[in-house]
Amino acid sequence: MHRKILIASLSFMSSFSMAAIETLAHEKSGNKEVKVQKIGESACILNYKSGDHLSTEGAPVFYTFQVEVADGEIQKGMLSSFPHPIKPNSYTTLSFHDSYDKKIYEYSGDISQYGQIFYSTNLFGRFLRSNKIIIRQGNVAKKMPIYSKAGMPNSVKNKFQSCINNLDKVLQKYCASSPIASAQCKEKKKHGTKEYAGLIIKIDPIVAAELVKARELAKAKKLAKAKKLAKAKKLAKVKELAKMAGTDFMAQCDNPTVNEDGPVNKKLYILGDFPDAAWTGVINRAFKYKGNNVYQVVINEKAGRYEMQYASNDWSPQYTAHGLALKLGIENELKKGRYQKNTIVSLPKAGKYVWSLQFSDTGKPQKAMVSLCQ
Repeated sequence: MHRKILIASLSFMSSFSMAAIETLAHEKSGNKEVKVQKIGESACILNYKSGDHLSTEGAPVFYTFQVEVADGEIQKGMLSSFPHPIKPNSYTTLSFHDSYDKKIYEYSGDISQYGQIFYSTNLFGRFLRSNKIIIRQGNVAKKMPIYSKAGMPNSVKNKFQSCINNLDKVLQKYCASSPIASAQCKEKKKHGTKEYAGLIIKIDPIVAAELVKARELAKAKKLAKAKKLAKAKKLAKVKELAKMAGTDFMAQCDNPTVNEDGPVNKKLYILGDFPDAAWTGVINRAFKYKGNNVYQVVINEKAGRYEMQYASNDWSPQYTAHGLALKLGIENELKKGRYQKNTIVSLPKAGKYVWSLQFSDTGKPQKAMVSLCQ
């Protein structure tokens, strides 16, 4: 028995026997052949044939699509023969692997109902969008591919689509030709095409795997980027801290206090507009002698910009930095100070800072420094 199924209520070619037939495209490659024809001005036909699978009679599996303007609408139909293992009047599933949205559209039902499936749903358009179509049925162990994109070049599909697009113009012209035609078109448009109830939409497993792989790759890249950024930030922070901290004796925060007299015979303080001092000598801002003519004091400071001088409580002696400024971690010349000759220093972050002064053996001012404790 010849397994042909008419998949629409159209009589192919019968109503166009007198119309001119124009071949728009014809491609043949290996066991596959596809042809696009235009029938007059109101119908387009696409014939797809593949010898990769044979029908019961040993003939190549084929599809014939027809699109025509009829009865106030564009009608679509299909004639086909299925591969040998597929039986008519049996529950069957067609899987369309859509190349546009990367999903699988599965339509299941009795094979004798396929005419209604193609006729009342969007399967016709989905055929042109699919990379491949797979059919399976009952005890057919493996899924049988009955169509692959390789068998239909884009140039052919484009010709067919262009032919279909022209039918829209033909339909519009028909609908505007008379009040009766207009009413007919509106009624057809009102009812429209309904989605097939047996449709199941799945994500293509190959695409799903690619999505998982892409997500994992993106996650790995994001993690690597975060690690790289964290490393860069850490390195930048280390460099920043290194700039704020010196390296010699005057930058050390743990130099022991020595029990001997230094070259300066008065107790010195850091006097300035600090929150805890307000230009007065407080005990936690008093320098201690560390030996080698160096005086130091380690203080928990708050971030900010401060004006200050080094002096005794009676402001004699008093000292200030050369240029009236100190940079963190850098030694500067220490000079005698006087009224309004304040040193300006900026502490970018809260923390422990060591303030250092160095004098000559005779008590002459030499160096000043402030450094962040590591």
